[in-house]
Amino acid sequence: MVDEPLIPGNIDLPNLPIVRHPNGSIESSPYFLLGIGGGRQAIIPTFNENGKILSNGDAIDQYKATGKHFGIFESEESASAYAQKLFDRQVDGAPTPTETASSLAAAPGQNPYFSTPTYGNSPSAYVHADAFLFLAIYGFGMCGLIIVLTKVLPTLKGRIIRFYDWLHRLSALKTVKATFHAQRVPEEIWYAQAAREVRSGQIHDGLWTKAWSQTQGDNTKAQALYLKLRADAIRAEAVQKYKTTL
Repeated sequence: MVDEPLIPGNIDLPNLPIVRHPNGSIESSPYFLLGIGGGRQAIIPTFNENGKILSNGDAIDQYKATGKHFGIFESEESASAYAQKLFDRQVDGAPTPTETASSLAAAPGQNPYFSTPTYGNSPSAYVHADAFLFLAIYGFGMCGLIIVLTKVLPTLKGRIIRFYDWLHRLSALKTVKATFHAQRVPEEIWYAQAAREVRSGQIHDGLWTKAWSQTQGDNTKAQALYLKLRADAIRAEAVQKYKTTL
């Protein structure tokens, strides 16, 4: 039985491209296991969004830049088994180059993009009718737009500006109040909440990747920086949440 990922992947699997070599063969292992600290392993793609195969170094650079992965696991064995199962399924269901080419080479009469529509004995009459209808709708639309621009909009312009200015002042006031309220809470409260999340395994993958990248892969420093970044994020979330109560 294959273990489920500790942190689910964030790559759209249904739209995953089939990675092929120049000779048309399918790459059966388009992934790389990357250690990210604490014994955990991330399955990262060794191809870009266009299906181009990347080196391991380029794949790591892409992961650091995008944070995209197929899942994060507690051990290398779990990650390897999951990746093998995932890409075995992809290879088994992938069409061959011959099947793909033949499916695109349908006869013009069977493909709506190649067929020539006919309308009884006089196709040109329908084309002219469609053109007239389009011009009529376009003309009415332009008349309506002119009326709005010349009659309605000038009367609403002043009210829209005043309303927007009121909303802007209200939003700024809420932000100031919420920030002041958050500053009254001791800073260690935010750090304590961040530490509880880490102990319970609630790791924000994007934030961890940022901390890991900024510390050049030093796991000890990355853990400390992650706690600071998460504490700041929790404080910002509290500010936004408090704003909605004002």
